[in-house]
Amino acid sequence: MLFARAKAAERQHKAVFRYEDLLKKHVLPRLGERPIPAVKPIEIKLLYAGLELAPCTQHHTATVLRACMQAAVEVGKLLPVNPAAAVKKPSAGDSDIGQALEQVDALKVFAFTEDQILPHYADGMDAQVNKIMSSDVVAVDPDTKLQRVLQMLTKHRVKSLPVIDQRRNLVGIIAREDVMRAMKRWTLRQ
Repeated sequence: MLFARAKAAERQHKAVFRYEDLLKKHVLPRLGERPIPAVKPIEIKLLYAGLELAPCTQHHTATVLRACMQAAVEVGKLLPVNPAAAVKKPSAGDSDIGQALEQVDALKVFAFTEDQILPHYADGMDAQVNKIMSSDVVAVDPDTKLQRVLQMLTKHRVKSLPVIDQRRNLVGIIAREDVMRAMKRWTLRQ
């Protein structure tokens, strides 16, 4: 019995090492060491499409990435949903190893701290606004037509714009949602 436990612990240790190796070699170089919330399903889909590995290894990589993302949802509470769950995993081919890996509770072999999932998060939160702000500000005046506001929001890929008066004083903010609400009200009046 003791021998069986030792062998199981050794297999688990080797599995964790293999999983970490898959992440380091195939996931991190493509997705970078960005915060997990920044990773989108389309990026995961492109990652899978770009893996030049055996089908079984592609499947293992996808399984490990999905388990890590799920840990960020369930254990770390860092994501509302798992972006990897929305993407079809590569097939394991004819191998039954891929199906066996599916049955392993991969979350148990990973223990993440917040620092490991979001490295240097605290350092970033200490940064001052003037170090990261955009100084090339796009703004509108109170007399700007809504059509122009929507064009500017789209062109500059922002969700809101500051509203400034002739003396360049901030008088408000107009958001895309404000425009949409106004359009809905006007539409319902007609």
